[in-house]
Amino acid sequence: MKPAALLARLAEGRFNNVDFRDLVNLAPALGFELDRIRGSHQIYVHSLYAAG
Repeated sequence: MKPAALLARLAEGRFNNVDFRDLVNLAPALGFELDRIRGSHQIYVHSLYAAG
């Protein structure tokens, strides 16, 4: 799903059955970048608050 379509869907309150891969694709579109992975956790930071 395209990031704009997913964002519109979430804004309508439709949170059921959101694919994780779609959220991973949405994060950079909103200014987030993958900082690190610890086990099964993916930690994202917003570019405004990224250290360094």
